Amino acid sequence: MHEEIRRFASEAEFHTAELCWINELSNTASDPQVSIARARVPAGVTTRWHRLTGIAERYVILQGAGRVEIGSLPPHDVGPGDVVLIPPGCRQRIANSGTEELVFLALCTPRFRPQAYEDLEHAPRATHDQPDRTPMEIRRDDLRGPEIALLLQEHLRNMALHSPPESVHALDLDRLRRPEITFWTVWHGNGLMGCGAIKELDATHAEIKSMRTAAAHLRKGVAARLMRHILDEARRRSYRRLSLETGSAEAFAPARSLYASFGFEPCGPFADYVEDPYSVFMTRLV
Repeated sequence: MHEEIRRFASEAEFHTAELCWINELSNTASDPQVSIARARVPAGVTTRWHRLTGIAERYVILQGAGRVEIGSLPPHDVGPGDVVLIPPGCRQRIANSGTEELVFLALCTPRFRPQAYEDLEHAPRATHDQPDRTPMEIRRDDLRGPEIALLLQEHLRNMALHSPPESVHALDLDRLRRPEITFWTVWHGNGLMGCGAIKELDATHAEIKSMRTAAAHLRKGVAARLMRHILDEARRRSYRRLSLETGSAEAFAPARSLYASFGFEPCGPFADYVEDPYSVFMTRLV
């Protein structure tokens, strides 16, 4: 674990087949002992019966009224301030019994891993509108597949819509294959969800490049998952600083918000960049 402040990013929330909304506030390989998620259950909804193999979970109720069922205990009403303790392998579900959203923290030890989740009601796979917690696989990519070529074409077209040519710093396939760049793609089964890269500027400083989520997978936490992976890789390589350039237009506001939530702060131009009204530069210590 490293000293770090993780900012809340509302856009990282995603819906699950369990029938609740989840925002993974902290769930990384660098802090394997615990994960923290914010769960949100709409009024009138009951989550599916499920259990976590090898993982203990605690609910800390923040808002609303709920009715929780765990193991062999009878149903219990819960409200703000109540804590629900759920041993590993114990079946569980919770219903929103009130008129406002039920919101609680879910703390898992060790950290939540999707393969530990078992649906006890044999749920069908979720649709694009209701993504489940099936693992997102992050792969180091050689940029030779047709899927990534199409996604990067979409990325370059989008950049050109909001910035003049001299202010577009997105890289094409050939430049992304340079040895100082490491490129990753994010997959869900056979579906490409997004991509991102780091460019080594020197032995202690790297730049984040080509962060892109496929249009069909927006608001599923893809960018947040990839950002955590990149930060973990930067620490593994002993970089001291990560920096990035993004757009200043309103269309880039969600990206700027995401970066800020991971501790990036505005800075001046770095490397070969110069001041540009169409650019925002951000940086953070690793």
